[in-house]
Amino acid sequence: MDSYTKSLEIFSKEGDETEKAYSYLRIGENYLAQKLDKNALSVFNQAYEIFEKNNDKRGLSFALDKLAIIKIQFSSSKILWDSPSTGSLI
Repeated sequence: MDSYTKSLEIFSKEGDETEKAYSYLRIGENYLAQKLDKNALSVFNQAYEIFEKNNDKRGLSFALDKLAIIKIQFSSSKILWDSPSTGSLI
């Protein structure tokens, strides 16, 4: 996880929004593997917002795929989808 966080810092400093969004996706995948679904949802949404702002269709498809996985896996968890702090897109 440290390497993903480091990558995010580097891309943020360089202003590379696309790679920053992909770093968010990788961090989110790591959170999913650790069963940290709220954290994963948060970073997947951040990636989605960047891809949407940059009109990056490929990135949007990756982010939506990850958000769909969370919805499928955790749809029974009402707390995940009703929390105003997560701002779920789906």
